[in-house]
This record gives sequence, structure tokens and C-alpha cells, in this order.
Amino acid sequence: FKLSPTFGINAYLVTSDVNFLRMANFRQPGLIDVGVIKLQPGADVSKVLAEIRSRLPNDVKVMTKAEHAKAEVAFWNASTPVGYTFDLGVVIAFIVGAIIVYQILYSDVTDHLPEYATLKAMGFRDRYLLVVVFSGVF
Repeated sequence: FKLSPTFGINAYLVTSDVNFLRMANFRQPGLIDVGVIKLQPGADVSKVLAEIRSRLPNDVKVMTKAEHAKAEVAFWNASTPVGYTFDLGVVIAFIVGAIIVYQILYSDVTDHLPEYATLKAMGFRDRYLLVVVFSGVF
């Protein structure tokens, strides 16, 4: 079990249920937010999930660890500004990176224009010149 800061939480307070209810007087005893069930090795996860789902009311979500992680990611991406901010940052970084690569390639082609003209005059095709230019990228 690992505790560390996240996008939504800067710190944790680990306490007993009695002290939690004393400090968070807005909570009622008996309310459960998340429960974890650890299965024995070799247990059939799908059968256990089906059995638990059949015994609990429809307002209770029963998920595997992977499903819960996927639901958390979907929540952060869709319901909070963190997802939007991260996506916007990725788009801006991609645009800035593309501009930088374009400027470097433009500068390199401009510096070597006489050499490319010589290759073209010798009969090399445009495709070969493109390969030469883009090989400088890698």
C-alpha cells in the first residue's frame, strides 16, 4: 500500500473509523464509499463478480481492479479540469514541437540548397531528395 500526493489530494490523514467520524461530523456511521475484496489464488474472478453483483443492489458498482482504474482515469479526464488541462498541454507541446522541427528542417535545407540542386541536376528524383532531407531528422 503506497500513499503519495495525487492531482486531487495533496496529503493523507490515516486514522481509525471512530476518529474519522469524530473529525468529519458530516458523515454518518455505516456509509461505505469503497470496499476491497481480495480473492484466493486461483479463484475465478468472473464467477465471483457475477455472484457478488447478483447479491447486491443495482446502485452498488462491483469492479475488478483494472475496471476501477479505468473508471478513475475516465472520471479525471471527463469530470475535472485536470484532464482538460493535461490534454491541452499535450496539444500545445505537439504544435510547438512541430514548429521547432519545421524550423530546423527549413534551416538545414536552406543551408544545403546548392548540394540538393546538384543532386537534382545529376538526375536524382524528388523522392530520393525527400529521403535525404528526412534522414537528417532521425
